[in-house]
Amino acid sequence: MLIKKSFALAIGQIVNRILSLLFIYLLSHNSNNANVYTSSYLVFSLFNDLATIGLIPGTSKIVSEEKELEGFLYFGRRLTLFIGIVFFLIYIVLLKPTQSITLNSDYLGAIIAGISLLITPRYFFNRGVIQGQMKMYSSAISLMIEAFIRVIVIIVAINLSSEYIEYLALFGNFLSVLGGNLILRLSIHIKPIRRKGYLIKYFNVCLPYGMLTLFFTLYQAVDVFTLKRSLGESINIDLIASAYLYQANRLIYLPIMIASSFAASLIPSLNDNKENTLINIFNYLFPILILFTGAYFLYAKDIFNIIYPDNFLGAEILKSMSLLILILGFYKVLIGIIHSIGNVEVMVCTTWIAFVFKYVLNIFLIPKVGYQGALISTIISTLFCIMFGMIIVYRNRIKLARIVLPSLVKYSLLFILSIIISSLFHNFFSLSFSLIYKFTFEIALLSFIYVALIVCSILWKFNK
Repeated sequence: MLIKKSFALAIGQIVNRILSLLFIYLLSHNSNNANVYTSSYLVFSLFNDLATIGLIPGTSKIVSEEKELEGFLYFGRRLTLFIGIVFFLIYIVLLKPTQSITLNSDYLGAIIAGISLLITPRYFFNRGVIQGQMKMYSSAISLMIEAFIRVIVIIVAINLSSEYIEYLALFGNFLSVLGGNLILRLSIHIKPIRRKGYLIKYFNVCLPYGMLTLFFTLYQAVDVFTLKRSLGESINIDLIASAYLYQANRLIYLPIMIASSFAASLIPSLNDNKENTLINIFNYLFPILILFTGAYFLYAKDIFNIIYPDNFLGAEILKSMSLLILILGFYKVLIGIIHSIGNVEVMVCTTWIAFVFKYVLNIFLIPKVGYQGALISTIISTLFCIMFGMIIVYRNRIKLARIVLPSLVKYSLLFILSIIISSLFHNFFSLSFSLIYKFTFEIALLSFIYVALIVCSILWKFNK
């Protein structure tokens, strides 16, 4: 049941991400200045991550343990309304200074993007309530509706005006959150009742949980600041920063969303039979992450140019970032395990140490190797967090290394074998296609061979 609900949420996340990429595709092919959207959304997303820190995992954890949800629901809705208003006002006040150290975003565009801050905390809170009750189907539907509304808005914007497409697209984000939140609201069948005593408990849970889930946002903030400071103005820093911090990140987070779905399901529901549950999860998760990691590395140019055509720098950045799919995907699940066992304090300290460590590495590496330095520092800092996370889990009597390493080695070797068989197939038959059909065929063939090898390995295991 856990696996089924995890996959249901994963499907919602994937559809949401695919529709989001369709949204970006339509915007980039019909806008004269898509960077207005990209840079404005980047500034907004930094504040949005701070405003919603820990809301989904923290709320999910409390809901899974709280017997009387009526009072908690009343408290949470009013708290998130307050958070949304406060962060929107802070965003307006700090917008100009923030723009001066990030990309040169359009001020009006950034204001329109910031309107979503008023409702995203409530949206994230309701998602946490739904996922805490293990209603993953409702959560998945809301994600799909959210992205669908965004696509509808950009299609309408293209047909209405070529001059204000970027601004209408930014406003579409606000409408999409409203739509997704409506679906969640209709799925919560609890009548709020005013009760006291939740404030301290809520912040004691959400803030530590949020500090773990905020790690990549902190890394992005460091990259925004250090890329511009270290690379200077002698090259097109806006192009590099946009490709690295926004475009490539959007693409690698498509498969990472699958890992996030498994992690979200673990928080309220990791039962006593922990090791068998985790074995099942990683037997499903690692093949997916490894396949996406390899596909992004081998076909980065083709994948990137589908959404952002003729952007060779972005394609190279995506290829360099492909390893993050496997690393961050595993780390997402590791965080879910730590959330579930409730031992987050040491991990929070580790995250802050890694944050400082990454900043130091950025200052040292970026002037020498450019954006690759930011990527290297992210990988090193994340592996540092993973190492300490594994120790925390081991101290809670879960031998995660014994679960993870055999699966990781097995599915990695099967993927390498899939590449070899696929290459032999191409060389033997000397197939020739146009570029788009060649890319599609090669991805399909590689995936088919990989899945076939996994099935064969399972059958062999059962027949031993």
